Amino acid sequence: MRMKDYGIWHDITWTQYYQNVKKVAMGLHALGVKRGDHVAIVGENKPEWLFSAMGVMSLGGIFVGVYTTNPVAECEYVVGHSESVVFFCEDEEQFDKALAFRDRTPHLKKCVVWDMEGLKHFNDPMLMSLDDLMALGEKTDQENPGLYEKIVEEGKTEETASIIYTSGTTGPPKGAMIGHQNYLWIARATEKITKMETKDETISFLPLNHVYEQIFDMMMHMRAGHIVNFTENTDTVMNDLRDVSPTLFHAVPRIWEKYHSGIVLRMADATWLKRTVFNICFKIGSRYNTYKLSNKPIPWYLYLGYQLAYFSVFWKLKERLGFDRV
Repeated sequence: MRMKDYGIWHDITWTQYYQNVKKVAMGLHALGVKRGDHVAIVGENKPEWLFSAMGVMSLGGIFVGVYTTNPVAECEYVVGHSESVVFFCEDEEQFDKALAFRDRTPHLKKCVVWDMEGLKHFNDPMLMSLDDLMALGEKTDQENPGLYEKIVEEGKTEETASIIYTSGTTGPPKGAMIGHQNYLWIARATEKITKMETKDETISFLPLNHVYEQIFDMMMHMRAGHIVNFTENTDTVMNDLRDVSPTLFHAVPRIWEKYHSGIVLRMADATWLKRTVFNICFKIGSRYNTYKLSNKPIPWYLYLGYQLAYFSVFWKLKERLGFDRV
């Protein structure tokens, strides 16, 4: 995987990934987290999200994602309803939410913060940095060689891996239990459709507490071995997309609608000739894809028309969007 920090992309190898997950798992084990316990996670898409979630799962725990935009009341509901014993928080802002409701969530014992900026001199028995947790995990692993591998081997596919909570727009959020076998089945099905390989690259920007992003960043990542690229922040997605030029881009319908509306608005300000050429090419592309997706033979004249449209319009558009390798 790769992450962007202050404009520079940093690589994380599979060995580093494994070691970090192991340290998190053994650190949680030292804190008393056991198989079947719930651990909540709130944070933007970062490698730390994967270290935390995979660490919980490999220990036999159940991770519970929380939206970063959730107010205190909704965070409290998810953490309390799931009876989470540990809460991974990205930074001070998210940790402050936990401080506001911790007296009302008796199961919560520890908050592990990834970024300690602003909290380094804050003394609280509930607070622990991710670095300290991983140091504890490394020490525990050295004192108990082979224990981590034994715990992983004891895991069963029918066990629950995560709980995904709904957004709660029509009532209290509801938790959907996702099993390891569910994730494995989805990964196999996705692999058949996408044909992803180790040379492929994706970009992570949808919320990681959403199962759709988890499929590509966690389950398919483990199965296909492709490179997951984490954007610097939500404001740099478009620039980061052009930087990476992923070979596969996954998004929910709302994202595709925003792309479409953005293109349409840009074309509305274009010259009459450019608008006309674009509209003709768009119709050709639409007809071509109708044949393509239904596995019907493509007429020769439509094939030639599409090639002309692709190299005159679509290629430039894909390049500008960062889709030139998709």
